Amino acid sequence: MGRGIDHFAEGLSAVFQRMAKALKRGAPLAFTYHHNNISAYYPVAVAILDSGLICAASIPCPAEMGASIHINGTGSSIIDTVFVCRAKGTMRRKWLADSPGKLARIVDEDITLLKAGNIKLTPGDLKCISYGHLVRLAIWYLRFGWNKNEPTTSRITKDVVLVSAGRI
Repeated sequence: MGRGIDHFAEGLSAVFQRMAKALKRGAPLAFTYHHNNISAYYPVAVAILDSGLICAASIPCPAEMGASIHINGTGSSIIDTVFVCRAKGTMRRKWLADSPGKLARIVDEDITLLKAGNIKLTPGDLKCISYGHLVRLAIWYLRFGWNKNEPTTSRITKDVVLVSAGRI
């Protein structure tokens, strides 16, 4: 449709801000998302940060896509990430990572649990699992000092820099 990532981020941000205001005290906002390209996750991070929520958990789970004929045998992802967001809260210490090695440990734990459930993971699944955690961690590290009034491109760039600089 000729719309870019900024347009997607702005629309998603507006929706998430309205949902955050409508949440009952202490209630989570949970949703699923997956994509095989990390740049498609940046608007999600921007929207969560703009809403004032934190991402308390990112949990990989099998999605209905496994039965899809058009992706069968393509290596595409059948794993969604369940993002659990809250207005306030903490994150389990074992889910915090400040280095690629610590992030790999978190991802490996998820892979082990999914394989124990007889899930045959594809290269796309491994990307989606990693991207879910990268977004959760970017939100965690960017939450203080976030300015939702900065230009959208600038807000997206903060995610890109944090993730690609290996600061997570």
